[in-house]
Amino acid sequence: MMGRTKKIEIKTHEHQTFYDVTPEVQKVVEESGVEEGIATVFTTHTTSSIKVLEDESLLKNDVKNFLARLAPKESLYYHDEINKREVPDHERINAYSHLRSLILPTCETIPIVGKKLALGQWQKINMIENDPGRDRQVVILVMGDKQ
Repeated sequence: MMGRTKKIEIKTHEHQTFYDVTPEVQKVVEESGVEEGIATVFTTHTTSSIKVLEDESLLKNDVKNFLARLAPKESLYYHDEINKREVPDHERINAYSHLRSLILPTCETIPIVGKKLALGQWQKINMIENDPGRDRQVVILVMGDKQ
């Protein structure tokens, strides 16, 4: 069994933005030489998510609206009471980002078949920013067999 791990950096710009990382993941698969196996894509942050979904703008708007209804930015949250927590004064007010991240996973695992990600016709791997813009890391792990 062979494996390869790579970290990619993503500079995000605003909350509820989708970043297609499919090409980067496919590149790591190709670099690994794995013909049959799995690729796991993981975000190292508690306020961003990884999700396989259709890369269609109206669907993305539906996802944004769905998350906003579940965890409105304007609601009152205990996590946002900075004065009651032992955190730096510049800590973000972002409980809504954490709650939205509870709905979407921090990682996805995709099969590799014939040196290619076994995604459906419309499927793309997205890193979703649930917080205001910041620097993010996504870890890609490819494991499997060479033929």
